[in-house]
Order: sequence, then C-alpha cells, then structure tokens
Amino acid sequence: MSGIQNKARSSGALTALVLYWLACGCGLQATSPQEPHINVTEDDSTVRVLTAPIAPSASASPPPTERGRADISRVVQTGEQLISYSGSRTPPDLQAVHFAEVARIRGNDQWADYPSQFDHWHQIDLDGDGQVERLVFFTIEGFGGGNSYSRFLIVYRYVEPVWFASDVVGVGGKGDYQVIGDEVRLSGRMLSVGAKFYDDEDGMCCPSIPADIQFTVGPGGRLEPYISDEHAELVGNRLAYYTLTPRE
Repeated sequence: MSGIQNKARSSGALTALVLYWLACGCGLQATSPQEPHINVTEDDSTVRVLTAPIAPSASASPPPTERGRADISRVVQTGEQLISYSGSRTPPDLQAVHFAEVARIRGNDQWADYPSQFDHWHQIDLDGDGQVERLVFFTIEGFGGGNSYSRFLIVYRYVEPVWFASDVVGVGGKGDYQVIGDEVRLSGRMLSVGAKFYDDEDGMCCPSIPADIQFTVGPGGRLEPYISDEHAELVGNRLAYYTLTPRE
C-alpha cells in the first residue's frame, strides 16, 4: 500500500512541476525576427527572399493550406525584378473592405457566388513609394445563373486610417482567357501576370496558349493595361488591351 502511495505522490509532484514549468515559460526561447535568406545561383547572381519580421509567437514557416499554398505571400528579388508568390489567407485587417468590394461587384445577382478558395493574395510595393499594396485575384461564378466564371484583380492601398480599393480590373474568365494569379512579376513600373489563352481547338475548360498580360503601374498602384498590337492575332480583338508575351 505504501508503494502505491509513494508512486502517487511522485506522479503528483511530477505533474505539478510540469504545470509550473509551462506556466512560467521556463526553458522557452523567444523567436528572433526572420532574416532574409540568401541563395547564390551558379552564375553568381544573388536571389534575396524578402520577408517581414516575424513576431515571437508567429511561425517562421506558415503551414500550407488544404490547397497546398502558404497562408501568406512571399516576395523574391532577382536582380531588378520582384517576384511575388501568392498566399491564400485574406488579411484580417482587409476582410471587411474586401467582402464589401466583392458584394459591390456581385450586385443584386442572386446567382453570383464568391468561392474564396480560389483567392490569390500578394503584398508588394507596386509604385516604389515605400507603401506596400495588397493585390488579390479572385473569382465570381454564376452571373445570371450560368456556369461561367469571371476573374478579377483588386489593388488595395492603405491611407491612414483605412484600406480602400485603388483599382479593380477584370482579368479574364471562362471563354475569354485564364488567369490564376499565383505569381506576379514587377520590373520597374511594369507588372506581368501569367495567363492562358484559347486555341481554336481548346475546350472552354482548358485554354492552352501560355502568355503574359502586362500592366503599367501608376501612382497609388493604379494599373493601366499596357497597350500593344504585338501577338494580338493569337486571340483576336479581345486582347486589344494587353501586351501578350508568348512563353516557349
């Protein structure tokens, strides 16, 4: 009997010690802000991953979502070019503004749906003024009760004390052209986004001609389609607003 009592006392003492250790934070080490990661390629050019400082309680590597993407976007600098890889999570301080903007685009169409799982968010200084803009590519489905979809790009800009939509651009849809928005590239004032356009034999689901659409970035992150006739014959008049750069 005494052996059982001694074991119980030992177990109770150990439990109390563990609880005290957790409560006081003993042995826990604060996480320092994440430093930029440097990769040097074979030709000695430097690729710098730009990361914002991470709070001690945050994870240095955000876990992937069920869609296989990180919650938060990241930006890589290669020479003079910035490449942003998208995140899936709507920034908490932008939720109300973004949902209101989506509602405005949907209007009174009872059939229009907003599937947020197709969102691609970016945080990047578009116009070089030191103020980071937030970009989101998103989808509205079922306008008018059909099975079509339209893709949009919104640029959000912060001016004390609020975020607001600086620009809203339609970027394709079913039967037009396809833009995912998982990667954007910024070179000077030129923003490039990968797209796919329809060949004559493509089904509505699957455009097959890879190309870039490009925008000139104006003050406040405003986007102006970069107008050119080059490669316009690939898809006809609906490409009049964009410069297409076919990909090999």
